[in-house]
Amino acid sequence: MRAGAPHRARIARAALLAVSGLFVCTIALSAPPLPSADRTVEVGGVTVHRCQGHALCGILPRPLDPAGVVDGTVPIYFEFYRHTKHAPAKGTLVAVEGGPGYPTTDSRDDYLALFGPLRASYDVLLMDHRGTGRSGAIDCRELERRGHRCVRPRAGSRGATL
Repeated sequence: MRAGAPHRARIARAALLAVSGLFVCTIALSAPPLPSADRTVEVGGVTVHRCQGHALCGILPRPLDPAGVVDGTVPIYFEFYRHTKHAPAKGTLVAVEGGPGYPTTDSRDDYLALFGPLRASYDVLLMDHRGTGRSGAIDCRELERRGHRCVRPRAGSRGATL
């Protein structure tokens, strides 16, 4: 691993959580009543549908390259479980699998059980990392064939990331 890569990975995770937090705040503050199983609703510019019986599920398009060097988006799948009390939520618990290649939503029952004592007051957000579960993968044939980078650093930048 290159020097500085762990630091950049921590920054990327923090940025994802911050964006997720803003997205969750949008859902929590403007979430309509749960739609029927066969309907979708628009929340904060994202189409969501009822899933898993009592959750709101959807896909959040994220920039393929947040720096804007490479065009395109990658779809990130999420499931949002509302708190159960009839009062405002105290916050949102975000669960994301730590191991490479495993979707968070495959551990749904475990996370919901783990957070069970807090679910009365806290919403729960489950997100699949890109390339896992129902989230989209990055398709870079050049990288797969030759080991080259799909995203090139701009002059003066510290490095390139997908």
